[in-house]
Amino acid sequence: MTPACTILLVDDDPALIAVFAMVLQRGGYSVLTAGSAGQALELLSSHTVSAIITDLHMPTLEGAGLLAQVAAGKNPIPGILITGSGELEEQYTNAPGVSAILIKPIVNRVLLRTLERVLAKKKGGESSPPK
Repeated sequence: MTPACTILLVDDDPALIAVFAMVLQRGGYSVLTAGSAGQALELLSSHTVSAIITDLHMPTLEGAGLLAQVAAGKNPIPGILITGSGELEEQYTNAPGVSAILIKPIVNRVLLRTLERVLAKKKGGESSPPK
């Protein structure tokens, strides 16, 4: 059995973090959480992460900026950008570090399927469930 992939959740809404963390843990993933992009960057300096799921709108550094910064680093990590506005989807579709975009409200199985697809693409198309 392979160890669980670690997913970094980044959002300034603690309730959303709690719900997504529970969904991902039930899906077999290990989860780290951050309430800001700054906290996320600190965690990334000391943890190995398979993917990042981040809200677009956060104070100081937005989610797209976080994903772009990570994509420009030595070890790019795929990112899923979450937004409450479908109007912004097209604007960020090809942004650096953005592997997928989800629009709130997000159905749990859609979150898990999207994450599996992003992780499979990272591994070159292999299926990569955490189990």
